[in-house]
Amino acid sequence: VSLVFSHEPDKASVEKYFSLTDDTGQLSGEFYWENKKMTFLPTVSLEKNRNYVIGLSADACDSGGLSLDRAFEGRFTTRADEMRPLLLSCVPEMNSVIDDLRSEIRLEFSRPVSFVSPQNHISFNPHMNGSWRLENTAAIFTPAEPWGYGKRYAIRVSASFAGDNG
Repeated sequence: VSLVFSHEPDKASVEKYFSLTDDTGQLSGEFYWENKKMTFLPTVSLEKNRNYVIGLSADACDSGGLSLDRAFEGRFTTRADEMRPLLLSCVPEMNSVIDDLRSEIRLEFSRPVSFVSPQNHISFNPHMNGSWRLENTAAIFTPAEPWGYGKRYAIRVSASFAGDNG
């Protein structure tokens, strides 16, 4: 777990007022510093199916003694996302023939998706270069070159495709 500070932090102060907790309590660990970046490495591995809270009290200060404006709190989880997006529709439809070889592909999902999800978790066979953009719950692929005339393409959405919360 890493935090990056805008000012040179007072390392002792930050370490004193930093916390990482899970569902069972506070985790112990080691601090490592690289300029304004602090990394906290817990002595035990993070557990599956847990919620974690990163905390830094407003009492933490920079090297000049100036404290934070307010406390910092960040949350993350190692629980499986139970609300993965569902693919609702595809335009053009499955097994359809396109007339415009520069046609975009529009995949409509049940909820907003993460920008990295289409890039990393949707593939074409045969491979197609292009770019993705998001419009609310849709992921839209624009091919970099025309689709192959008379070719059949398969679109694969991997099981690890994620919603906008990761």
